[in-house]
Amino acid sequence: MPLFGALLAACIAFPAAAQETKFQTIQVQPGETLWGIASRYLKDPAQWSEIARYNAQIGSDPTVVLPGMKIRVPLRILKPSARAAELTAAEERVEHRAQEGGDWRPAKLHMPLYPGNWLKTGSMSRARIKFPYGEVLNLESHSLVVIDPPNDEGKADLRLVEGKLKALNLKMQIRDVAVVPRSKNAVFEMSIEEGKVKVDVYAGEALVSANGSAVALSGGQTVDVPEGRGPRVPEKFTAFDPMTRAAAEKRQAAGTAETVTTDIGDLDVDLKNLPVGMTLAGFRLQASKTEDFAEVVLERVFEPEERVTVRNLDLPAGVYWWRVAPVDLLGASGKFSKPKRSALR
Repeated sequence: MPLFGALLAACIAFPAAAQETKFQTIQVQPGETLWGIASRYLKDPAQWSEIARYNAQIGSDPTVVLPGMKIRVPLRILKPSARAAELTAAEERVEHRAQEGGDWRPAKLHMPLYPGNWLKTGSMSRARIKFPYGEVLNLESHSLVVIDPPNDEGKADLRLVEGKLKALNLKMQIRDVAVVPRSKNAVFEMSIEEGKVKVDVYAGEALVSANGSAVALSGGQTVDVPEGRGPRVPEKFTAFDPMTRAAAEKRQAAGTAETVTTDIGDLDVDLKNLPVGMTLAGFRLQASKTEDFAEVVLERVFEPEERVTVRNLDLPAGVYWWRVAPVDLLGASGKFSKPKRSALR
């Protein structure tokens, strides 16, 4: 289960709400003018005034050279090829390259990732990408993805070349297998295994197609797609947990607190922070030598029904502060519980 969780986007299966303007931040390069930026980034350069509208520090003359600054550009007027995703989490060895055949370089946290860019993870490594409209991708160890142009032409948002990923609301492609979300908050996992592609849908609905045939999956269903063939008959899988934020809020409204039981005692968890409709996938437990958790000495994610024992925590005897947070399907943590002091002997 991922230790950091999820979520980022290209304009795909679910368009942004018309009433909300989404932006992408762009760094002005030395010597650039507003007209030059509009010509490089906008579908229609004549819409340069839309940039000035949302950036008060820019004057009304598009030919004036701008100082080095960051400006906001509405996503709706950006060229599809200029829309950037963001690397929002990286653990251990994560590398990127600008295009196929380019040099691999260490990926930097919060760096932009453009259509055509490649990203890969090494051993015991993970990465998370967030797209402009909120879609998210979690990449597991030994995995490789290509960010494709937005699907103005029906293309996938990302292509998995090898490994395993978990995605929220993204159109995905693995070899000849395509996965297309058919509902909001569609969370699914794709992996390349020997002789087949495996797709697990955790929440929402998704269409899996390959070699001229397709099947629809809903939360709690899995399907194998043998190489060169269509999807098999979907099956249920036991990893699906129906606990959603809606169910958690109903229980809390009735006065039932959610607790995580360990042999260091009970820790109360606030489930209200889980995104609407998202499934509870587990809990993140932290131990620290200090109450402010400036020195975290242990972090572990465990299953919703799993009982944690100090024998499995691998900590030396001593006094620790403990806290726990709910984790959703993409590995994103909710609010941590109030710290509790306890001693291991």
